Amino acid sequence: AEGGGTRMSEPPKEILEALQALATENAKLRMELEHFRTENQELKQEIKVLKGQSAKTEWFSIMRNNKQPGRGAEREPHQHQATPRSGGGGGGAGVGRSDSTPRRQKDKEEEPKKEAKRLTVQLVDDPNLESKEDDVLQLFLPLSKFWEDVPCSGLPLLKSGSEVHVKFGDKLLMCDDHGKYLVWKKWMTVQDGYLVEQSFIIEKRAPQRIGGRKSVQHVLEEGMPEDDCLGIAFALRSAKTRKYLTIGGMFQGYRMQLAGERPEDAMVFTFMPLGQSEVEDEPGEVPAGEYAFGLRQLGENKMLKLRKDGFVTMSSISDMEKMEKKSSTIASLEYLRPCNSYEIVVHEKMVGLAVSKELPLRVAGFNSMETGSTHVPGPAELTGRVKIGDVICTVNGQDIDGIPRADALRMIACKRPVHLGFKVASEEPRFDMVRATASMVSTVSKRLTFT
Repeated sequence: AEGGGTRMSEPPKEILEALQALATENAKLRMELEHFRTENQELKQEIKVLKGQSAKTEWFSIMRNNKQPGRGAEREPHQHQATPRSGGGGGGAGVGRSDSTPRRQKDKEEEPKKEAKRLTVQLVDDPNLESKEDDVLQLFLPLSKFWEDVPCSGLPLLKSGSEVHVKFGDKLLMCDDHGKYLVWKKWMTVQDGYLVEQSFIIEKRAPQRIGGRKSVQHVLEEGMPEDDCLGIAFALRSAKTRKYLTIGGMFQGYRMQLAGERPEDAMVFTFMPLGQSEVEDEPGEVPAGEYAFGLRQLGENKMLKLRKDGFVTMSSISDMEKMEKKSSTIASLEYLRPCNSYEIVVHEKMVGLAVSKELPLRVAGFNSMETGSTHVPGPAELTGRVKIGDVICTVNGQDIDGIPRADALRMIACKRPVHLGFKVASEEPRFDMVRATASMVSTVSKRLTFT
């Protein structure tokens, strides 16, 4: 000490160097920790994607394993035999109205009833009474190889935007001739194919509660991945009119109608599985009840119900057990199997397609099989697979790329049956093309027809 003061000695050099080394090591550890956090987030995202792919793969595996034999001989994948119907005459040499419109009564009496899918679910309001045919729900196989029944366990795994048919036994939902109301028609036992009026686009919805128990706002989920699954909340949109399913008011008789212009206008539904079948199932067979469900309005105690006048409405169901015994409220669903290409086999003289004036031969519309105001669908349209915008790429297995248009049309017309291979158009351009070609195919006289 000097002058009564104190002098602090400086830390040894070794301690300073040790502190500096510790600070450097600490910075490195922080950088490694941040790196590990980033890797962890990436791994979580990969696990989420793999789980979604695994769920879809498992569902498609179930679909293939549960495929029911017995619809005739096995066909090649993605092929539809457009066989001639009664009245066609000699391998399709002539085309009559009976080829595409519902069969006459004598035809229905002569032909055996189409096989129902797997098992019959008995739906009897009074167990003490004998069941009538209208009280029995039967699940019928799809009319085309391109469509597949979906079990209740697979419904939430459907891809949002899939094209579907909604069946109530042998009845199909469809839009009416004016495209305004939702109606039903007995179809699965009297027809050999589908109409575009019967197809609906099923779209995912995300319910968001904003208040009390019954205050529910239905909104589109933000940032939804393109391959996202449907989930439990969805809306239905007509594949023909592109309008959403809503319910009419008092002046519309509270009938379901296809009037929604915007996604937020649509009624939102959820699936209500029927549960186990009340009848015994054969060993090794999937219970029929696993394909049956009710269409319930999300957040409400109302079910979609078929009316006796051919229209559809929403009906309050106070007792859910009663719902299981009403065939007018129990539905099943089949979806259009996704593919990049497909093939159809046509036996009739006319294919029923309108094609583009320039190559490639792109489907521009569907021609009526008969002249007149009533549209009679042809074999290509009845498959439910051929869409506007799809391209004909092969004829009887031969690639027609680079072949002049006139020669390609002659190849299609030269013999029957003819195998036509198609490439599927992408989804969005196909929808745009529907609007763009509406005027081009408005009249039969302006359509380009090949036979």
